[in-house]
Amino acid sequence: MAKPRILYLSHDLFDLGYVEKIPDVTESKGFVRGKLSPSDVTITCRNNDNQFSIDNPVSFLNGSNWQYSPIKIYDEDNNLTFDGIVSNIIRDHTSKTVSIECKDRIFQNRKTPIAYTTASAAGETAATAAYNIMVQEGFTYYDNTALQNSISTLTANSCYVHVNILKQDDVSIFAALEKLGPYGAADVYMHKNKVVFKHWTAYTGGVSVAFDYGDPKLTPRTAPTITTLEYAFFNDYSIGYNGDLEVPATDAANGNIGAPSRLRFGTQMAPELRCNSKSANMVAFKDSTSAVYIGKTMIKRGHSTLTPIPKVLQVINFEVEYSFRSYIDLGTYFKMTFPDEGWTNKVFEVSKIQRNISSQNIAIEGWEVAI
Repeated sequence: MAKPRILYLSHDLFDLGYVEKIPDVTESKGFVRGKLSPSDVTITCRNNDNQFSIDNPVSFLNGSNWQYSPIKIYDEDNNLTFDGIVSNIIRDHTSKTVSIECKDRIFQNRKTPIAYTTASAAGETAATAAYNIMVQEGFTYYDNTALQNSISTLTANSCYVHVNILKQDDVSIFAALEKLGPYGAADVYMHKNKVVFKHWTAYTGGVSVAFDYGDPKLTPRTAPTITTLEYAFFNDYSIGYNGDLEVPATDAANGNIGAPSRLRFGTQMAPELRCNSKSANMVAFKDSTSAVYIGKTMIKRGHSTLTPIPKVLQVINFEVEYSFRSYIDLGTYFKMTFPDEGWTNKVFEVSKIQRNISSQNIAIEGWEVAI
């Protein structure tokens, strides 16, 4: 197995033996209201020889522009897991260690306000607007495959919006992407130093790995903890369209697919999505077709079964050996056989993953997938 690398000022801190602890790499995806959180990290290094004591002549930092200089972390498979800048180096001379505080370079301009207006009266998909905003702002750290697939699916379902964001609205590029997420029924999150804007679509098959708690060779490192999405799911919507009139599209008037779930669990309303693009929301659905499609999508994605007996998605947490890093990642699918729960090849999607190089361990959270 190759070694990790931490590249800073033409030095590989890991190869030189300074690194005491590589920070865990944690990535997760939200549920409808995704957040683009900066993945700031702190790297702990030994400082026995004062190489990190900035004013000491022996330090490789002495006389350099060390602050705000690039730092990159690569894992054993040469994947870039962090791309940022060093913001501070804290020296602790009792323990002779330093804490290198790093900020994600992607988020350096996270507070700069943008302006964007949908050019066509025919509207555009929320994913198209997300793409156009990033191109307009010269932002290139995004997953283009996920974006283009989202654009295609939303277009095929005639789901369009109008966007009207003004400079005085004080909305950053990242806040704009988060705002657009629900209008495209999209997960918006960070993965491998890229922004992902991914419209939810039903599972169509394929898994990366299978686990089996009845087979010692396929049993994960820990026994699972199992719960449900509970209040994170939705079974009703009232989504505005038709401009300033704010005409609502509702589930009761458009298929009523959430009725069995509401009867069983009570009403869990999807996020309020108003339609007036000049309101505080700044995004508007073009028509009822667009509003209804998103509403139904939000209801479907939170249930493994809607009828006859509605079931909310289950969530599983467990840990596997670090060797599984080649087979499982954020957003991949896996099968789980667990006799105690009566599961045989139940399919889950990885919603959160935490890789710990020091303990050679991977902690996984998975959402059940509707079959």
